[in-house]
Amino acid sequence: MRSDDDRQHESGEHGREPPARPSTTSAPSIDLSTVSRSVWISAGGALVLLISVFLSWYTATASIKVANVSQSFSASESGWNSGAAAKFVALLALIALAAWVIELFVPTVDLPFPGWMIAGAAGAISMVFVLFKVVSKPGGNISVDVPGINASVGTAFGIWIALLAAIAVVVGAYMRMTEPQS
Repeated sequence: MRSDDDRQHESGEHGREPPARPSTTSAPSIDLSTVSRSVWISAGGALVLLISVFLSWYTATASIKVANVSQSFSASESGWNSGAAAKFVALLALIALAAWVIELFVPTVDLPFPGWMIAGAAGAISMVFVLFKVVSKPGGNISVDVPGINASVGTAFGIWIALLAAIAVVVGAYMRMTEPQS
């Protein structure tokens, strides 16, 4: 059986306040419908650019025919595995994404340059590196076509997606630059 003291202690009497509840203040939210189309284009392009680095950028094919026996081989390589330039493209995509995220969601941080300028520069440099990787294939522009042996190295879909995504980053940043600022 419980005494009056037990009931008073549980109810917070005896001159003490009941424990305070933790506050439920939430972080300021952003209405995504107010984000301009230009930011969506540029940020979306940066996200696709980042993903495209892990897609197939190059394919190598070889076929050999000796007498009546023929054998074919093919292999592909992602941008990430193709060298440092593709890794730098991934870093630039992350920089562009970070610039937009900071501009949209962290209003207390002042970037040294506007988000459109950071994203546009990252996208433009990415375009240069992707174009470099288009013309500078692994193994060079070697294509072997002699009787019985065919071999070549070509570009794959991932590198073209990366180029289009880098263009989208730059176009979105340019569109943002020309928008009236609120």
